[in-house]
Amino acid sequence: MIIIILVIGLGLGYLAGGYWGWPSARRQGFMINNAASETATTDVVGQAISVKARSLVFKTRVRLGENLLMEQKEAAINDQTVIYGLTLKNQDEYYSPEYNARLAAVRGQLSKVNSEANRAAAQKLTTELKALLTEAAAARDLQVKDLTEKLAALPDDSPDKAELNRQLAELNSNYKYRVMPLADVQPNATVEVWSDQDINGVDKFLATKIEVKQ
Repeated sequence: MIIIILVIGLGLGYLAGGYWGWPSARRQGFMINNAASETATTDVVGQAISVKARSLVFKTRVRLGENLLMEQKEAAINDQTVIYGLTLKNQDEYYSPEYNARLAAVRGQLSKVNSEANRAAAQKLTTELKALLTEAAAARDLQVKDLTEKLAALPDDSPDKAELNRQLAELNSNYKYRVMPLADVQPNATVEVWSDQDINGVDKFLATKIEVKQ
């Protein structure tokens, strides 16, 4: 039982270590904007209200002095706006298929020896799992580096950029990313919306990217 708890802690620790602080993953609830701030705000988290033909209406919290207010905004889209549907990865989806298979095999062996109360074998497998998690995280870092370099080398109008950006976002996240149509966004879905413009105090703006969790 002690070994099982240790392994769970190892897994969570390494997953957290690979969780690099991208905006959609680190926020909980709505982002609170300071309406009086001089700093430009180019992304905001909120809750979907409704979908129009070419825009998303949502609400978000805004700080005005000492008060928190709900503010409604409308994010227009064009042909360059990317909309992603996000779903949580399961334990077998954090690394490459090769490493996921190897990790699953070691976890299976560990579960077996724990059920047999074989402490020596469990400790050995725990050490092996820790090393494998470190190796898998390093391999993922190399994937991120490779994708980043490929994207930097592509022209802005390259048709390959959209898919490479999706892959990079997914690697940098605890979520799987799929391109989705605006019409599939449901009321009450949690959304994070990006824009090239400062959206502080703006009721309607053009979105460059929308991430949807529902």
